[in-house]
Parts: sequence; structure tokens; C-alpha cells
Amino acid sequence: MGGSTLVFVNSRRNAEGAAKRLANTTTGWLDDEEKARLAEIAEEIRGVSDTETSDDLADCVEKGAAFHHAGCASEHRSLVEDAFRERLIKVVSATPTLAAGVNTPSRRVVVRDWRRYSGEAGGMQPLSVLEVHQMMGRAGRPGRDPYGEALLLANSHDELDELFERYVWADPEAVESKLAREPSMRTHLLATVASGFADSREALLEFLDQTLYATQYRQGSDGTDNLERVVDSTLEYLRANDFIEDDGERIQATNLGHTVSRLYLDPMSAAEIIDGLEAASNPTALGLFHLVSRTPDMYELYLRSGDREEYTMLAYERESEFCGDLPSEFEEERFDDWLSALKTARMLEDWAGEVDEDEITERYGVGPGDIRGKVDTAEWLLGAAESLASELDLATVPAVREARKRVQHGVGEELIDLAGVRGVGRKRARRLFDAGIETRADLREAEKSVVLGALRGREKTAENVLEAAGHQSPSMDGVAPDADARPEEEPAEATTDDGEGQSSLGDF
Repeated sequence: MGGSTLVFVNSRRNAEGAAKRLANTTTGWLDDEEKARLAEIAEEIRGVSDTETSDDLADCVEKGAAFHHAGCASEHRSLVEDAFRERLIKVVSATPTLAAGVNTPSRRVVVRDWRRYSGEAGGMQPLSVLEVHQMMGRAGRPGRDPYGEALLLANSHDELDELFERYVWADPEAVESKLAREPSMRTHLLATVASGFADSREALLEFLDQTLYATQYRQGSDGTDNLERVVDSTLEYLRANDFIEDDGERIQATNLGHTVSRLYLDPMSAAEIIDGLEAASNPTALGLFHLVSRTPDMYELYLRSGDREEYTMLAYERESEFCGDLPSEFEEERFDDWLSALKTARMLEDWAGEVDEDEITERYGVGPGDIRGKVDTAEWLLGAAESLASELDLATVPAVREARKRVQHGVGEELIDLAGVRGVGRKRARRLFDAGIETRADLREAEKSVVLGALRGREKTAENVLEAAGHQSPSMDGVAPDADARPEEEPAEATTDDGEGQSSLGDF
């Protein structure tokens, strides 16, 4: 009837499994035009990354179904969302992350799983009322559908009664202030001072007294003023790390504090980075990746079964590279956090070492979207580290800058210049380098036949790359690829209708 369906499940694996099963149903409802359009979109999806996730998603999309979760690359998610809005994709199975912030209206929403795993609880926990209502809110958007349907699936009459009590008749949970989280309080207090909005303890308390946080948490369980205690301890932390200074009455941000606030860093991340940079005279890329991975602003990879022993050995083998002292194994929680950061740093090192995406996803148990998320966060934090090192006039600025560019492009040191050319990326940079074109200047003056050979005969790609490098005549009309420059060990790239080849995230 021209509608579409969103199915919410509780894990990435279940989202992929449900999409594969649903694709067998949706394929029979596609007309020839839709099949042709979906085949084009599937080819684009395969070109985003050379991973199993890309292939599985493309296979589903060709049949009119898709999955959507945080392990998908952002390009994957955008292609799926656009095709779903156009009603080309008939059904999407997703994790609850899709319920918030993404404009994906549908005719019908099915909440298949109303429990999900909670590490804190050590088992399956019910979703909140807010989350379930948010999922149901995707159905029947004004201007998109004349009506909407939302289904909760019950496995028994007892469960039916429970779902009515828990989600249909229940009121949503109360909204809670995010200022209750220490990182938020640190960040906002520094920003309030740095912006000049408040310049004294009294002004800060007066301002915060008008917030939801004060309404909910001002009175401590022992009857003390919780707001004053939190503000005083946070100000003391900012003062101890030289982010603010005061003369007993007026509080103002230091130059360093202004820099931290401008970078939108958690002040604790900034303090960790500064301490690490000051402790490192000649840091390696791994050491810098590890430094930013152990900040509160980086979501670290979990240690899986067997990881502790592996990364403990690695920690001792490469101890000299760390920016700061390795904690004792007897400090179990701190040591495990250090190892989790090391695992994250090792993944970033693999990415910057040009390891294939599919190998990284297999080695670390992540999806292409997880890789891109870690890469983007590391690039941001290393950029912040570069600014902080410059502010403090540290000798580590060049090393930090190189590490940032390596993780940005996913290449070794020798490819940084070449990979920075628009349209080149990590894989094409390696092919050009192996063909003797080692820098942007080399590419600007290169023989067009060599460039075309290195880029495996992709004329449109070669023209775009040469134009971006500033070549005087980027046209490939009448140019034959140099056979000696063509990579022999790699399979041909997937192509789209315009002839543009794309094989990995790093090609963008």
C-alpha cells in the first residue's frame, strides 16, 4: 500500500539477521524500476568499504530491505536513510540508536525486542518508556503518511499484560539534568567563566541555581547544599590544572583555559593530554594514539576474553613509547583502563599503517562505522593536543601533527602529502607511490599514462585527482594506461555508472 516498516531489535547482529530474512519478503514487491534503482544504491554501498558489512548490506538493499546500526559507516547509513525516505527500501531493521535524531518516518514501527543487554546489570534489561515511545514516534509522520501503526510484539498473554502496563499505560520517565555528569559540569563551568558570563563563585551559583540540575540535585541526602559542594570541587580542579585563576574575588580563565574551552574538550581530557605531552620527549605515533585514547572524550574498545594477557605483554614490550608511566598491575581498574586504551591505540596504529579495513574489523570485532568513529575522534583529539602543545610551546608539536595527519588519512608517514590531495585517499596514495609518484608536486607534473595505470584505468578518477593536484592538463582523452604502473595484486574496484571507482573509506 505504499507504506514502509521500521523494525527495532536489540543488537547489531539481530538487526543484520532480521534484514536478511525480511529481504526474502520485500523482493517480491519490487517493480523493475525499483530493482534498477536499488541495484545502483547497492553498488554505491559496496564502494563505501571493502568489508563484509558492506557486502551484506548491499545484498539486502538489492532486495528492498536494509539494516542500520552504529557499526555501519556513516555513508552506509546515509544511503539507507535516503532510500528509505524515497520508499525504495521497504523495511529497515535497526537498533534503538535510529530512534533518536534521524528523520526516518515510516507507516509502521515494530518493536520486536523490548529488552537489551546491560553491562551494568550483567544481563537483559527492559528499555525505558521514553525509548519505546521514541521508536513508536517514527510512525505516521504528518505530511508523510495518512496514519501510523506501532506494534509491540508479545510472546504470551502474560507478556501482553506486562507490555501494556510497562509501555502503553505508563508515563515516561522524568527527564534528568546532564549536568549531574562530572564531565558536563567541568566543561560548562569552564565555558561559563571563559565566555565572561560569570566571573565569581557567587555569579556561578546564581546562574546554576536556575538550572534543572539545581532543581533536582541541590539538596544533598545529608541535608548539605550539593550545588555549592560540586561547584567548589570543580573550580578547585580547574584551578589546580591552570585553566582558571582568581584573586579571591574575581575568577577568570587563563590563556590555557580559553584554549581548552574553545576546543570543546572535557578539561580532564585536556589535563591528561598536557601531562602526557610534558612527560614525553620524543613520542611515537602509538604513544600519542594511546594518550588520546585514555582521555574521557574517547570511547575505548572493550577488552574481550583473552585480551588482557595479549595487551599486558604488548604494554611491557612497548612501555618506552607511552606518554606517561605504565600503572601497576595491582591497580587493577586503572591498569585495565590503560589496556583498553592500548587496544584502541593499536587499532588506530593499524589504520595508520594501511591495514585493510576488513582485517581491522575482524581483528578487533568492530564495524566500519566503529573504525570511522574512532578515527574521527582521534583526529579531533590529536588536533586539540597540537593546539595545547603550541599554547605551551612544547617540542612535541611536529610529532603530534604527524600523528594527526596519519590517522586522518590512514597512511604511513611517507604518504601524508599525497593522501592529502582531494580524491586520493589511503589506497590510491599507495598505488601512486608504488608507481613512483611520491608527493603532491610529483603528481602535479606526472605522466598521465602512469597516473591512469596506477589508478587501474579509471579515467574519471584520474582526471579528478590530477585536477585537484593542479595538473595543467588533467584530461585523459586519448591516454592509454601504463601497464607497468598498474597494481597487479589487487582485484578491480567496484564502479558506479559515472565510472568513479571507490574501494574503501580511505578513498574519499
